[in-house]
Amino acid sequence: MSVPFAAERARAAVARARVAALTTYPRHATGRPCLTSVAVECGTGGRPIVRVEPGSLAAAHLLVLPLASVRVCPPGGDAVTVHGAARRLPGHDPHGRLVFEVKLGAVRLGDGAPVDLDAYRSALTYTGDALDHLRAEHAEDLAACLRARGHDALWAEATSLDRTGLTVLAVGMDGVQSVLLPFPTPVDRLEELPQGLRCLLMCRCNTGR
Repeated sequence: MSVPFAAERARAAVARARVAALTTYPRHATGRPCLTSVAVECGTGGRPIVRVEPGSLAAAHLLVLPLASVRVCPPGGDAVTVHGAARRLPGHDPHGRLVFEVKLGAVRLGDGAPVDLDAYRSALTYTGDALDHLRAEHAEDLAACLRARGHDALWAEATSLDRTGLTVLAVGMDGVQSVLLPFPTPVDRLEELPQGLRCLLMCRCNTGR
């Protein structure tokens, strides 16, 4: 997979995630890392922002040794892990939780090679929003596309996009199946997508833009 497209997929997954697995580390080597499920959002440059209960072991770890690993896997998206130093942001959130921003020490897409950090920081960020847009505004278009290819699709939802094609969850009379709509050739940039899909992904009919 090309560097730009891997970076875009990683950025999109972090942007779409709302829950993350946070690993924090004790100061002493004899202690054990702590794995905690936390709320997450995407900050500036794709840096994860996590929210931690103030009395938790994760909070105690971060206040003493501000290092963390954040793993996200949003529905229909890629698994992405971000490792880096954690910086506490001022104050608390409305629920009284401590808020930390995790800097980009390393980013990994799935179990593959690390993502180039410069490419990740500058990656296009509309991929996740575009898939949400396909779900909200173009489910019937996707179902029609599947029917034109011989699938018995009553309803369809886009679940993931990679350089080989768009994966769609199709609901038909016989049940639910995951269908890959392959591209004629693998793409390395979103601009290389087939024209019909590119128009659907990049249109702004649901935002007025």
